[in-house]
Amino acid sequence: EIENMLHTTSMPLKEEKKLVAEIQSLKRNRPKVSKLNAMEANLSASGSAFSKEDVQGQRAHINEQFGILIEEKKALLAKRDELTKERMAQRGPIQEFIEKKEDLNKQIQAKIQERNTLRDEFRQKENEYYAYQRELRAARAKKAAEEREARQKEYELKQKQKEVEKLDEQPHVAEIT
Repeated sequence: EIENMLHTTSMPLKEEKKLVAEIQSLKRNRPKVSKLNAMEANLSASGSAFSKEDVQGQRAHINEQFGILIEEKKALLAKRDELTKERMAQRGPIQEFIEKKEDLNKQIQAKIQERNTLRDEFRQKENEYYAYQRELRAARAKKAAEEREARQKEYELKQKQKEVEKLDEQPHVAEIT
């Protein structure tokens, strides 16, 4: 009917697109509709098989089975709790050891932390010592350089005095006398 209207009448493009979309959705739902019709036919053919009393009977039977399963579950949970208590009773002394172990681990961690702080302090003092040693070496080197420079000036002064004395000497004194 929609396809016939689409082919025979003129309409705006927007309405035409809506009709095409509706046709596509109807075509997609066609298998679902046929399945639903088949199920309704099947139900109506065997309608007397599913009477209200039968459904209530099945429901009561299922509820009984659930009750049995719930009781079994409670029994299993009680047994599990009992086994857990037995296991904890067996683990009693072990639990003390576990607690001791945890306490010792805490003490070990504290000692490790203490060691790390002592190591850091030692390294800091060591660095301060090395810095002090560098300062001393630098001071000694400066003093040695000053002394070397003073000796060099003194040597140069002596050399100049020797040169002056040589100039004062007459080279031919032996020939003159």
